[in-house]
Amino acid sequence: VIEGIVREAQEYDLVLMGVSEESLLDRILFGDIPLQVAARVPRTVLVQGYRGLTGLWTRRLLRALRDVLPALDAEEQMEVQQELTREAQPGINYFVLTVLSCVIAALGLLLDSPAVVIGAMLVAPLMSPILAFSLGLVLGDLRLIRFSTEAIFKGVSLAVLIALLIGFLSPLKEVTGEMLARARPNLLDMAVALASGMAGAYALARKDVSAALPGVAIAAALMPPLATVGVGLAMGDVRVAGGAFLLFATNIAAISLAGGVVFLLLGIRPHAWGPESRRRLWRRLAISLLLLAVLAVPLGLVMASTVRDAAQERAIREVLAQALPPREAQVAAVEVQQEGTALVVGVTLRSTRSLDREMADDLASVLSERLGKPVNLEITVLPTIHAWGR
Repeated sequence: VIEGIVREAQEYDLVLMGVSEESLLDRILFGDIPLQVAARVPRTVLVQGYRGLTGLWTRRLLRALRDVLPALDAEEQMEVQQELTREAQPGINYFVLTVLSCVIAALGLLLDSPAVVIGAMLVAPLMSPILAFSLGLVLGDLRLIRFSTEAIFKGVSLAVLIALLIGFLSPLKEVTGEMLARARPNLLDMAVALASGMAGAYALARKDVSAALPGVAIAAALMPPLATVGVGLAMGDVRVAGGAFLLFATNIAAISLAGGVVFLLLGIRPHAWGPESRRRLWRRLAISLLLLAVLAVPLGLVMASTVRDAAQERAIREVLAQALPPREAQVAAVEVQQEGTALVVGVTLRSTRSLDREMADDLASVLSERLGKPVNLEITVLPTIHAWGR
């Protein structure tokens, strides 16, 4: 449409156009046809009825957003498509890096070493095929979608098998803190994945900021959840493996959707651009958004549970701090478990004197009243002696 108007306008002294009536989201994602014509034909007049201050500030916000995210020119778009098409067809380097990153991640999880796990994130090659899927989603390129999906599936399968083997062979069979950190994902993890997908797509498309890609790889954290799935299955801990797989699935869905939105904002469009291709693109984005919404349900439940547990622990510490003399007793640790309708609260104290049964019963009653549930209180006192040198 734009090319046709521009070509026809060369024979005339004036082009008179009405301003587009698409929604704000349509204009942000797909561009404004009259404005694009006006930018290329200097003899264009745009006519629009007055829409008040809201419409004025909306247009200013839109222009500011376009200035922040300048559209890629045709050559830059072609480079992005060629690079991601190449990355969507895995070669030997892809599989070698997948194996090595999985080995590093699995060993880092077993050793409970954050530094080793971060090293695995830098080596993992999974980000590129996920962004290739995002590009295929935007372009409607079924061939690119098929290639990238196949690459992701092969990489995921290989990583889980390697981690499973390492878990079986390892003499360490305890679930570590690094594994538990990936076994209870919540909505904040989804937010991190969305931001990582946006940063990855932007850094890949804008070559002048491509140095940020290693940082994006660390933020995305794709390989550690996969390694946790394999090691968790080897240890027979289905809850850890399932939670880690939920985190990985969330990462893939969020990164692919966020990357697609950024590609759209940077001006990448389907080759045959028109009303029908636009409707198809909306359907593809809606399906991705629906999948993300489905994944958000268990993540929200986990987050609600985490917030509730944190509130309970904070309330318990406050009650103990008010009831115990600060110079004689200090709370070292608090553990809370749900048993039916009651809470089992385990408290470890460092104290210069022992606690009698009557004080423990009083604390349990205060905690029951504060938490609104029956409390079974178990107190462990670590004898402490304060000494000062002369």
